[in-house]
Amino acid sequence: MSCKLLVLPLMLCCLAAHAQTQDFESPERIRSIARDYAQQSAGTGTQVEATSIDDRLRLPACTKAPSAFMPQGNNGRGAITVGVRCNAPVAWTLYVPVRISQTMQVLVLNRSLNRGELITADMISFQSRDTATLPYGYLSNLSDATGKTLKRPLVAGSVLSPDAMEMQRIIKRGQSVTVLSHIGGLEVRAQGTALSDAGQGDRLRVENKSSRRVVEGVVLNADSIEVAM
Repeated sequence: MSCKLLVLPLMLCCLAAHAQTQDFESPERIRSIARDYAQQSAGTGTQVEATSIDDRLRLPACTKAPSAFMPQGNNGRGAITVGVRCNAPVAWTLYVPVRISQTMQVLVLNRSLNRGELITADMISFQSRDTATLPYGYLSNLSDATGKTLKRPLVAGSVLSPDAMEMQRIIKRGQSVTVLSHIGGLEVRAQGTALSDAGQGDRLRVENKSSRRVVEGVVLNADSIEVAM
């Protein structure tokens, strides 16, 4: 009789320990689900790292594998969160911090440049950078930078971004320019005065010297614009 009484508590302890391992979702499994989902969403060429989850976390085990989702507001790069949810038998949701990085060759300045300086090929080079840390963007082609000027001073080692540059101002305000337009297959030319500075490809407002009418066209070169008719 006494032996049975001793065996019963031992069996209950074993069953309780077995139930404890079965009834709670593994934190490492949740982390893996979040990491795999982020990797799939980010695509190839990216590195994904999910934050470790406290082993003391006790979330009821799911009948089916927990599913992952991307909360609104995530930009897909850098530090984000991935939601992992369970619907049954007990509904729960956990947000797992994840970091997504992507290393690429981007253009950086070899030396410091002042505002308005013209960028040439010898002033820039390619370096590996994590694009997730570049909120203002980056450039990966030399042709996107050469021939443009800086909008603001930048120090050596700065990553070139699209908003840091502009086309070189080849037309100055007050300058005389030729206004070209095409009507019925004929080319019409007129002389005008530039109302602002502009670079090639920019839109520029010009005052016709004869009629005083103001028209807007696209800068073709240093002394002419084309107006669509």
